[in-house]
Amino acid sequence: MSALAGAYSGLEDQGAAQSALGKAQALAANLSERERLRVSLRATQLEAINDILNNSKHQAYKAAIDAALTKYPDDSELWLLRGNAEEPTGAGRGQRGLVGAVA
Repeated sequence: MSALAGAYSGLEDQGAAQSALGKAQALAANLSERERLRVSLRATQLEAINDILNNSKHQAYKAAIDAALTKYPDDSELWLLRGNAEEPTGAGRGQRGLVGAVA
């Protein structure tokens, strides 16, 4: 459901994204630690998207990804999320990142 929330965000349907996130959060107790982390990251990203002009929420999202990468440095999906997070807002899709997205 966390990935579904991401798909809905990409379609700019934040209501559906929030609904999918809520379902993922309700099922989180049955997930692995890594999957619970992904659900948490999606929640942090949606907070940043829903308050798109609030740079501190975007920075919090980036910091959450950085913390996840410290724990799972070989997780390619986390690296992709981090690259997208280099865009000016939490709604980054990998199209407007600068040199910080290269890592």
